[in-house]
Formats: sequence, structure tokens, C-alpha cells
Amino acid sequence: MNEETKTITFDNETYRADDLSDKAKAAFNDMLSVQEKWRGENFVAEVTKLALETLSNGFKNILEDEKAEPIKDEPEIITQTKEIN
Repeated sequence: MNEETKTITFDNETYRADDLSDKAKAAFNDMLSVQEKWRGENFVAEVTKLALETLSNGFKNILEDEKAEPIKDEPEIITQTKEIN
């Protein structure tokens, strides 16, 4: 029976996993773990961005439907950063 040789590729170089120390294998596994975490967080950030864009467009449509007029004669710009009731 032929056992498949496990390899690790890093910086365009391929190594036999059996030739690496436990320390090297652990470091590689840690790197993969962080990479997967980053991918997951990147996915969540993209989903959040799309949700925010959708909500923003929905709010814009509501303002248009209600024919809400922005304040044009106020010299001071007020930004609301908390929920309003």
C-alpha cells in the first residue's frame, strides 16, 4: 500500500512534513489557523459592508418616498451617531 507523502509549501518551496520538526509543524499550523481566522473575519466584514450598503439604500429610498427635504439654510452640520426615537 502506498502512503501519500504529506508536504508543506511555503514561499514557493515544498517540504516533506516528515522532515520538519514538531516546532516547525506547530508554527505552520499556527500560521494556517491565523490565516483561516483572517478569512473568516474578512468574510464577516464583507457581509457587514453589504448589509450597511443595503440599509443605507433602504433609508435613502424612504427619504425619497417621503419626500423628505434636507436642511439647506442651516450653517451648522449636525451628525446623528446614536439611534433616534
